Amino acid sequence: MGQLRISVAMCTYNGARHLSDQLDSICRQTLLPDELIICDDNSTDQTPEILRNFVARASLPVRIFTNAARLGSTRNFDRAIHLCTGNVIVLADQDDVWKRTKMQTLASVFIADPEVDYVFSDGDVIDEHGRPVGCSMWESLGFSPASLLDRFEENGVLFLLRQNVVTGAAMAFRSSLTKVVQPIPQPWLHDHWIALLGSVFGQGAALSDRLILYRQHPNQQKGVRRSTMPEKYRESMAADEAEWAQRIERLKELEDRVTQFTGASNNQRQSLRTIREKMSHVSMRSAARSSTGVRKVKAVVSEAFAGRYHRFSDSWLSMARDLLA
Repeated sequence: MGQLRISVAMCTYNGARHLSDQLDSICRQTLLPDELIICDDNSTDQTPEILRNFVARASLPVRIFTNAARLGSTRNFDRAIHLCTGNVIVLADQDDVWKRTKMQTLASVFIADPEVDYVFSDGDVIDEHGRPVGCSMWESLGFSPASLLDRFEENGVLFLLRQNVVTGAAMAFRSSLTKVVQPIPQPWLHDHWIALLGSVFGQGAALSDRLILYRQHPNQQKGVRRSTMPEKYRESMAADEAEWAQRIERLKELEDRVTQFTGASNNQRQSLRTIREKMSHVSMRSAARSSTGVRKVKAVVSEAFAGRYHRFSDSWLSMARDLLA
């Protein structure tokens, strides 16, 4: 289609149960990719055999790479992305099912607007047996299509700093972004990292089309189920000093990468200020939680008056958790 050469970057690890469904759905696309790159993370189940059998019957070029030792999800996707030769890279998990028009729909966005650097869509959530659970990925995160589109278009960087709404399995991006996104730091999820840097250094597009069947099952690394209020409270209160330190370190890695590539663009400079403000907010919250008495109250009240609880966290709910921690 047009001048696009499309690569699919797929990672596998002990995914034998659902892998064939995903591979078959890629082969049934109305627009086939130019290549499928699969990086297997040293699987010990039937995954390697399924992949060998697939290559023998696939209707598109397939290259399979096996890691000598486990890399983990982030580093494995980093490798798969590096091995792609297309100018558009579509990410694929091992356990979902693509709707037949997914590739065609994503490609049409890049063709229609050369300024778009990455695209992500919604999808229907299914259970481990392939049965619909009655909501979309975006809905499971607490957003209607209209509300998510509005917030993303208003300020993508700020929105993504508050919450990752981009699922890698429903994402595609131009390979020109790889110069800023790679290497992907280990503590980051690859989709969140790519989306944030794509919004800083380019333009993202959100599609309310439900282009995949997103499978929820006990063994997956990341799901889209929205935490309940009691769950959020328990998770927040359970976060220890090491976890808060890791949050700060992740933001420092993001700041360093953005600083490395930021030029004269007003959007890039403003994004860098927003990242630094978020990092300052997380640092102040961490300090407040390790404080007691008047010092704790002063730190929390200071952040509240600065508006950063509302801007970067769950507003008064986060403020209350910090006071109670």
